[in-house]
Amino acid sequence: MIRVAAFASALALGFAGCASAQTDQQVAARLTAAVHACENSPENTGTLEQALCYKGEAARQDQHLNDLLSRIVDRLSPADHEQLRRSERRWIRQRDTKCHQEAADYINSTASYMFNACMADQTIRRTIWLEKSWTVRSRQIANGGYRHQSRLFQRLC
Repeated sequence: MIRVAAFASALALGFAGCASAQTDQQVAARLTAAVHACENSPENTGTLEQALCYKGEAARQDQHLNDLLSRIVDRLSPADHEQLRRSERRWIRQRDTKCHQEAADYINSTASYMFNACMADQTIRRTIWLEKSWTVRSRQIANGGYRHQSRLFQRLC
């Protein structure tokens, strides 16, 4: 339990900045077939349709992230779960701010497209980071723990 608690503490410290460490290629590889089909549909005639494609993709990616978080939360103490929840809420505020800023220079459907594409992108980055963090941490727990958790996040970020 102490090792899992140490992981949750390190998560809270590293969560905010690490999600952006993923490459554009890693993010592109996680886009679903549904968004590609939507983008290439004959009915897709402009930025409004593109915005709707990415709104759906953001929802799919959010569901994937929530599923992953549920699997992790099952292994945490109630206190660590609360700490992770607070961390997630901070990240959501940061993501929303970033995506609103990215869309601010545009109007109408182009602004919606930029916002929705950003939401999908940021959620994928968060998921990748969390998967890597949890996989590394799980291996370390299985091998006797990780003594210097701050180094874990320096390597991942």
